[in-house]
Amino acid sequence: MYFSVGNLKEVIWIQYRIPVDRQVLLVSGGECLDSASRVCNYHAGTDTNPIFLFNKMHIEGSSPNVSGQANTNQIHMNYGSNDNLTGR
Repeated sequence: MYFSVGNLKEVIWIQYRIPVDRQVLLVSGGECLDSASRVCNYHAGTDTNPIFLFNKMHIEGSSPNVSGQANTNQIHMNYGSNDNLTGR
């Protein structure tokens, strides 16, 4: 069974309550994941090549950071091994 990026966004909505239309998923290099594509097409989602999640609500609603320190929140999700993602 293959999962689309859209399916992943639904799981993020269910688990973390970030609306699908407010999610931006990127891989290393800044490529944006297309909701209609399969997650496995990006060869990402591993410890060495993670998928980055940005919440537009958090970005648009935040004020400039005066302290010079980055304001980052990380969510770690485990969806099984690469074997599980490729349907083997």
